[in-house]
Amino acid sequence: MATVNNSPTKVLNKFWRIMSGIGVSMLTALMLILAFHPYDVWFLAFFSLVPMLIAQHRILPRKWSGLAPAVGIGGWLFVFLTSMFGGNSAAYVIQIVVVVIIIVQVFTVPGVRRFHEQTGYRWFLLQGIADWVGFEMVRSFIPPINTHAFIAQTMYSQPWMLQPISILSIYGLGIVLMLVNFALAQCALVLFDGKFLDVYGKNHPTSPGEPRIITASVYPVYNTNLGQLATIICNDVHWTNTSRRLALKGAQLIAVPTLETPGCSRTSCSKCAASC
Repeated sequence: MATVNNSPTKVLNKFWRIMSGIGVSMLTALMLILAFHPYDVWFLAFFSLVPMLIAQHRILPRKWSGLAPAVGIGGWLFVFLTSMFGGNSAAYVIQIVVVVIIIVQVFTVPGVRRFHEQTGYRWFLLQGIADWVGFEMVRSFIPPINTHAFIAQTMYSQPWMLQPISILSIYGLGIVLMLVNFALAQCALVLFDGKFLDVYGKNHPTSPGEPRIITASVYPVYNTNLGQLATIICNDVHWTNTSRRLALKGAQLIAVPTLETPGCSRTSCSKCAASC
């Protein structure tokens, strides 16, 4: 029977993770508020979601990850829309809608995070764009919210950002802004994890005058669903030591994205030919 470790240290660490995640997510709410009218710090819209996404996927425990958008998105919508509509009857409708949004985020986001963890975050960018822009489409039918607080509205003073609207309406500009936000967030998650793949570089110059590639002498082998994958490019296919070193590092499959593949067939080394 599994035991649950509820030691005071673990509970305290979890508490501080939750508090830290909430605090970081508040940066998103603040930046979104400043990006919109009347503050109009428009450039914040390009990266305002990054703190919230880091908190959602790395700082908060998975079970509590829904607090990140609840604070970041819910806090921004509550402040911005309530201040816009004041104390009239429309404000009450908006507050109810925002509360519903917060509740939905709290209960659904942990599942979204689990999906990204299981799929190696390969759908992170696409899911983020579809989720945000799709939700904007849905809430555009909710009176009196309609298109209020659409992320594209932050760009109203920037004519150079109008081209996506002329092609795909206001949602096109939303796609552009979300593309930048989620791309930056994915880079930030990589930095947060400290995970960088080594880069393969050609080890044997094609001619005596060819400059040395900065990543030469790096023989990376990547762990993939197909097995241990490596690669050879350009003039390296003519040298047996390249494939041999990759094989010694555990390569099971060596890809050859080059037009010089005959180099392997001309060599007298059968091991090189087999590797290629």
